[in-house]
Amino acid sequence: MAVDNPVVTPYDGTTSGRGNRGRAKCLFSLTPYPWNRITVEVTVRDNNVEQAQRVLKKKMQREGVYREMKARRFFEKPSEKRVREDQEARRRNHKLLRKRMQTEGY
Repeated sequence: MAVDNPVVTPYDGTTSGRGNRGRAKCLFSLTPYPWNRITVEVTVRDNNVEQAQRVLKKKMQREGVYREMKARRFFEKPSEKRVREDQEARRRNHKLLRKRMQTEGY
């Protein structure tokens, strides 16, 4: 698995991006395959790269990129994957039931 680093490319005037003058784009992709790609885009405004990095990190965390990178660190057998997904579904169900008990009482 190849992980691309977030790339900042300055605006060079050759692309016709609406409202993108003087800004840069950060693109991040987890896989090299276009059909299985998670793409997160952040615009850098007024050369404020630190703020753009914070926004990128938050967006990546919301999209589940960090969780997927951690899961792909090692190979997971199909049987282990099935067991893990069943446990996650059971956990989600219990959480939903707990919330329903608190709010509706049943």
